[in-house]
Amino acid sequence: MASPPGSDALNTTRRLEAEEIVKGIEDNAIVFTDWDRAYDFYYVAHVLQGRIGMDFHETYPQEGVTQFADSAIQYIAANIESRPIYFSERPSQLASKYEITRAGSDLFRIEKK
Repeated sequence: MASPPGSDALNTTRRLEAEEIVKGIEDNAIVFTDWDRAYDFYYVAHVLQGRIGMDFHETYPQEGVTQFADSAIQYIAANIESRPIYFSERPSQLASKYEITRAGSDLFRIEKK
């Protein structure tokens, strides 16, 4: 079965974008992003580059929910001192507890204040 026209170019574009982002983060990084990008990042980091210490999570895994889950907040708190944590969108809800800085053109990093 043939691929739809243009799909190879799209896949190549997505892979190249993911490679550009993944190359700029640490081997033990945690990244919160949307589902499509999480899959792209996992594929590039784990399959293509063998960098299996990175973790990628969907920021809002439940459709229609735009608040961080309590479990995500606990996960961040448990890892903030030992692993770099990034978001593909500015995590404004965390601004009162964490310093948010732009990390390259596509990510935001949070650190303890």
